[in-house]
Amino acid sequence: MKNWTFCTNCYRHLGGIILEEAPWYIFAIREASLWVCDHIPAIPLPPIPMKDPNDGEDTTWRDYYGELNHLWRLYIDMGISDWTNSKIKFTQVKVGYNKVREIFFKGNEEHFLEDEEIAEELRKEHEE
Repeated sequence: MKNWTFCTNCYRHLGGIILEEAPWYIFAIREASLWVCDHIPAIPLPPIPMKDPNDGEDTTWRDYYGELNHLWRLYIDMGISDWTNSKIKFTQVKVGYNKVREIFFKGNEEHFLEDEEIAEELRKEHEE
């Protein structure tokens, strides 16, 4: 199966088109994991005491991990994503932001307009 997508950096006017190639079930596994990640409710974790793995300080599950969906993302989805990405052949062609926008704008208007708004705000901040 082949999947075409794009990547952009409006601020630097960079853009590329990406071809992903893998068996259909690799894409299905990746999408199923993302679907679960998107649909797990943001249930706060209980304040169970624990040691921070980074510095050994006392903390709680709630303070360290936050919500149930964060645990899924950290311990399940990231592993699935790493595995599926290792099975996908990626080919990227750099074509520039304007060409990517020309090809993919229709159907992705919100992405491009939001990206351009953020880039404009960053440019203004750097001028000051």
